[in-house]
Amino acid sequence: MSSMSEEADPSENRAAARIAAAGPLPSRVTFSRLELNRILNLYGRRLPSFRTSAQRWIRNREISQIIFAALESGSTPTGPAFA
Repeated sequence: MSSMSEEADPSENRAAARIAAAGPLPSRVTFSRLELNRILNLYGRRLPSFRTSAQRWIRNREISQIIFAALESGSTPTGPAFA
């Protein structure tokens, strides 16, 4: 009696067959005007959240650097960020 974990996943077999049938990958990727507009519109809508995430990451990194420097020097960090 064989268990399911020992057998190959059928979706993997189909994916391998599709890749083999597709042939070599093209050297250039192109988009139609409609596809490119959709991509750029999505990017434009998401840009504010990307910017906010980056700003938070930078601020957290700066705070972490202050804390690590204070711990190495033996002092306690102070200020509004540490209240």
